[in-house]
Amino acid sequence: MIMAASWNRDLEDDWFERVEEMVRGELLCDTNLASRWQTLPSRLGKLISEIRPLPPESFVVDAIATTLGLLLASWKEHVEQNWEKGNPDQFLATLALRPRLDDFLIAFGWSSSILNSHHSLALSELQERMIRAEGGSAKEYLQRFGISIRQPPYTCFVTVQDVKSNVFAIGETLPAFGSFIVGRQRKHTAEPEPVSFVEGKEGNRLIIAAKNQPAECSREHLQVVFLTPKHIYLKNISDVISLKVQPMPDQVNPNDSLEGPDEECPIRPQLTPLGCGEMRILQTPFSVIFPAKILHFRNP
Repeated sequence: MIMAASWNRDLEDDWFERVEEMVRGELLCDTNLASRWQTLPSRLGKLISEIRPLPPESFVVDAIATTLGLLLASWKEHVEQNWEKGNPDQFLATLALRPRLDDFLIAFGWSSSILNSHHSLALSELQERMIRAEGGSAKEYLQRFGISIRQPPYTCFVTVQDVKSNVFAIGETLPAFGSFIVGRQRKHTAEPEPVSFVEGKEGNRLIIAAKNQPAECSREHLQVVFLTPKHIYLKNISDVISLKVQPMPDQVNPNDSLEGPDEECPIRPQLTPLGCGEMRILQTPFSVIFPAKILHFRNP
């Protein structure tokens, strides 16, 4: 135990190394990662409570921010190592156990009002989520904590193109992040016309068809969950309409038609069915083909 009459820079550096060492040990990418995630906030709180003299608030804020960054980096590493061989649904189950900023605040007995004087902590979590994990938005933090922070750059985009359009059609391009459902307009809600991305308390939606176009898209058709900006979980939750997925080689323009004749596209990636109830994890860039729309997912 380090004992000192007052907090000083040498003491801070020494304890910060101990915090990082403990956190890195908890975040080794193995089969027990998810279980250690759940105890990470309390473990961090206990370690810092042992520091004498008690560290300043700024030290605790930096320790939490560093832990969030290491946590999300370990998740990215886990996905990159296992996405091709792991159970797709298990990734969602594991991701649901990831501690959030709220959990660390609770572990230290802090209310969210602490963020009014430490906006950087919320911004740090959002930046890490955008860079390494499932994405997020500044609007979400305004709703959760009542604070305004800037929006980091988006790390993935989806272009929605009409199947019948010619190869030079531009399509509608929107930022894509977090998790959302792709579907057509609901009957009894004031959802906007397609193509539009709607954020809501019950979940986000990407609307690609009008409510009177059931042959083109089910109301709840495709579940999309970002595991990292490059690894995306897809599940066809429609009961009636099968989809197709297609990897996009880097040299293919995301606005080009991927189903053109062989003489126009001789090295055409293979189409793979995504039947009703089927799920898959794909790496960007790739396309999802609906009866009347193609969704192209890509990174900047």
